[in-house]
Amino acid sequence: MKRLIAFMTVLLATVIFITTISTGALAADDLIVSPWAKEEINRALALGFVPNLYDSNGEQLKDYTVPISREQYVDVAVDFVAFQQHCDKISFQEMVKKHLAEMGNNFHFSIEKVFSDGDATASLAYYLGLVKGKGERKFDPKAHITRQEAAAILARAYEICGGTNSEDMADAFRFTDGVKIADWAKESVAAMVSLNVMTGMGDGTFAPEDSLTVEQCIASFLRLYEKAPVSRKNGNVKSLFTYEQGLEHVITRSGSQNIRVRIDGPAATFVRMDVGGMLRTVSTLWFIYHDGGVQRLNPAVTNKQWGLTPEQELEDLRFSEDGRLFYYTATIKEDVIGYGDREEIYTEKGVYRVTVDVDTCKYWVTKEELPE
Repeated sequence: MKRLIAFMTVLLATVIFITTISTGALAADDLIVSPWAKEEINRALALGFVPNLYDSNGEQLKDYTVPISREQYVDVAVDFVAFQQHCDKISFQEMVKKHLAEMGNNFHFSIEKVFSDGDATASLAYYLGLVKGKGERKFDPKAHITRQEAAAILARAYEICGGTNSEDMADAFRFTDGVKIADWAKESVAAMVSLNVMTGMGDGTFAPEDSLTVEQCIASFLRLYEKAPVSRKNGNVKSLFTYEQGLEHVITRSGSQNIRVRIDGPAATFVRMDVGGMLRTVSTLWFIYHDGGVQRLNPAVTNKQWGLTPEQELEDLRFSEDGRLFYYTATIKEDVIGYGDREEIYTEKGVYRVTVDVDTCKYWVTKEELPE
């Protein structure tokens, strides 16, 4: 009898693995990538710092063997720094605008535009110290980025996060075309080569003026994370923001001073905010890290088609003893059905037990039948 009950329990419980980061990014199998790049692209996508990139027609880019533009490269660079700073993309950009940039007067979170031909991300990258432009307020966003320009941005990204670039330029001059590397790029090229973040072309050259491909861009940022001595991987990144600034961001962004739930853990604080609106209210879930990072969690379980609302209770909220995991339970008493004539079930009724990896915000969900 006990074996039968245990067997039935397994049948009634469904375990699901989900990631809270929903960027629409494609898997490497859906992309055109070179054989050498496939494994590194997969690791980068799994880490979550690769943004959606688009071609000149506004379509999501699928061919990663093509040259990457300056605009696209900076998108990747900004998202990489956000990842290193333990922040989700939106929170990071808003905190940079508030604390590091020169604010504009147009609307909330607007910043002074730096380049006449660059977008808001290019201006954000300027205030971060990632880019300097090409003079006369020009950014030249559609031009292909060169290998030496890419090295300079990689080196600046490393310094922003607390790394120190070597001043020994011997690695730059080991290439047969080392004299062709611009003076402003020599130190950066040498630093990235010494860290094995960038390599030569196989024929003894560095080809500083050649373009860089999308896959080369992503692989180089992945190597900066994996191989550099200062990295989020090693837990020693210099924080751009404080814990207090992160908490302030969550409260002010939600448009409410009311924190419904706050639970302090060894490495982060969990916060649930109930946000009012003219048409509907929602609950937002956050981790504010002691290192100054902020990440918004997509709710693992929703009680309405548009998300989690204040009516839904979350129970058994707690951190694990070491602070690496966070747990909560949500009981959905009725199936959540779509609008109008659509009968699509958004969330099935049941008891959902959620386990969240605090560092990565990936989560696991176990669904059980409602008790009788």
